[in-house]
Amino acid sequence: MKKGKSSEKRSHSQASGRTPEKGRKSSSYTQGDRIPEDIDEVLANITLKKPKRAYNFYIAEMMDKDNVKSLPEATTLYSKKWKKMSASERAKYDEMAEEDKKRYETDLGTVRKFVLQKPLKEGATSYRIFLEERLKKAAENEEDIKEAKKEASEKWKNMTAEEKKEFNEKKKEHQAHYEELKKAKNVANPYNVFVEEQAKRARGKGEKITFQDIAEAWKKTKQSVKDKYQEIADDINRERKDQRDIYEIALGVKPKRPVGAYKFFMMEAAKDGKFEGKNPFREGTKMWKKLSNDEKEKYQKMAHRERLAYMMKKMEFQSQIKKQSSTRPLSAFNLYVQDHKGEKAPKGKTFFDHLYKKWEKLDDSTKRKYLKKAEEEKEHSEKRKEEVKSRKYDQPKRPVNAYNFYIKNVLPELRKENPKKETKDLFSIAAKQWGDLADKDKSKYVKMFEKESDRYDQLMKEFEETGFYTPDKTQRSQRSESNKRSKSRASSGSKSKKSKGKSGKE
Repeated sequence: MKKGKSSEKRSHSQASGRTPEKGRKSSSYTQGDRIPEDIDEVLANITLKKPKRAYNFYIAEMMDKDNVKSLPEATTLYSKKWKKMSASERAKYDEMAEEDKKRYETDLGTVRKFVLQKPLKEGATSYRIFLEERLKKAAENEEDIKEAKKEASEKWKNMTAEEKKEFNEKKKEHQAHYEELKKAKNVANPYNVFVEEQAKRARGKGEKITFQDIAEAWKKTKQSVKDKYQEIADDINRERKDQRDIYEIALGVKPKRPVGAYKFFMMEAAKDGKFEGKNPFREGTKMWKKLSNDEKEKYQKMAHRERLAYMMKKMEFQSQIKKQSSTRPLSAFNLYVQDHKGEKAPKGKTFFDHLYKKWEKLDDSTKRKYLKKAEEEKEHSEKRKEEVKSRKYDQPKRPVNAYNFYIKNVLPELRKENPKKETKDLFSIAAKQWGDLADKDKSKYVKMFEKESDRYDQLMKEFEETGFYTPDKTQRSQRSESNKRSKSRASSGSKSKKSKGKSGKE
């Protein structure tokens, strides 16, 4: 939810007392305009509900008129009447549907302009950036979009290299902006900011510095300076939060459900250090209940804005999935038509009629070639659909270390050998055994970790390039088997509890 001009960003150098630098401005042609002061009030009345059809308005009116509560009952009562209604009788409901459609389009435009707008593609050309700016002005001035496109195309052709230079520079900014967007998924913390600054300073002086040196320097840093780094990290995270929404919609990442008003309140209270006891959730619940409706409204507006952004991201995500999985495989005849595209039909016959007659006269051996190819196309299409379904849009999980692989391997055996011991005791035994293990024996688990790390790197590369990753089938089957075992253990546990309860009653 980005504002037109980026506010001045706190520089990393502030912690060391230097003059702050201005943050890099995000491209104006990828996100909304200056936000009006009353925008929260405007957004509060937007739901982004899909527009109703004329029939829906008719049914709603009849239900209200006859006090019918059940929708299935209303459909049975009034659907036949609707079919028999004349165009003049339906006109009233058509107008209501048209008005609702305008309402939806206006609301959608407002959310795109002031909350979240899909940016141009990463590889957008200079002309595309120029065209986008022209169309934006046309929309604001309520001009005809088709005419604006034609005018823009003609104007671009007649522009000099010097005039186009401005948009070539904007293209570079746009590409740099995408690189920044890819960083948005990472969350900054004060130590990371400190590491980045120390490494940059060392490079500037031509010195070498290790992570161990930086860790030692961090330990010696005063708490007041650490607090300043925390402020810098907070500023970075605020900016990245805005960028993360654009990143998700630009790269088609599956959006996560938005948080509610109470969660926003809890995050603010934790940041302001309002929790004093050991149980912040209990304290937070009490504090939330004491808030007046006016005080809660602030957090409700924040949550509503978040929900609108989520709905926009969800729409874009679903449209991309639909595009990727809806391509139908070509039939044998379609493939034959493809091979004879340049062929001219005789006078008085259409192209398809001409080819269809030729197709019917084809010998069986030639037809079989196309039928076989069509079958292959169908199989390929099914695989593609399966691949789209199996994509994971959340970031892949980093693999556990060699020690965790060892624990996973030995814990079942330890359970068999020590059935009466608790899990925490088994972990202690395993940890001691790991400490006594020779390097030669440990190498087996180190290799397992390295193999998983390589796989993780490949998945991360795919995720960063496309916004999703595709786990291999063996992993999916292992995960599904693991889920089945977990469910069976849970069900057997609940059965044993029930049987205990019954025996206790008896």
